[in-house]
Order: sequence, then C-alpha cells, then structure tokens
Amino acid sequence: MVQHVKNIVRIFTGDFKHIFFNPVATTLIALRLTLLVYISLSLLVGIVLRKKVLELNEFFEEKLSQTGIM
Repeated sequence: MVQHVKNIVRIFTGDFKHIFFNPVATTLIALRLTLLVYISLSLLVGIVLRKKVLELNEFFEEKLSQTGIM
C-alpha cells in the first residue's frame, strides 16, 4: 500500500525514473493522460462549440414547432 502511495506521488511530481516499468504506475500514467484528454475535449466542446450547439438546438426546436408534431 505504501508503495502505491509513493508511486502516485512520483507520478504527480513527474519523477518517473523509479516507476517506469511498474505496471501499477504505468496504469496510473495512462489514467492521468486519459483524464487530460477527456478534460481537454470537454472544455473544447463546452466553450468553443457551445454556441453552435445552441444554434442547432434552436433550429430544430423551430422546425419541430412548425411541423406541429409536438
């Protein structure tokens, strides 16, 4: 358990020389990279594409109201 905590601290401080071939540490590195990609894409969609998504939503809402289905 103590070794896992040490590995986590080393990952977040950038000290990879002791843990590079440790499977648990490698998994944590992959998890950290995955989170970085996920957060980056979420911010891109949330900030940059938000206006376009809202415009599309209004467009479809207008078309739906014109058809009289709902």
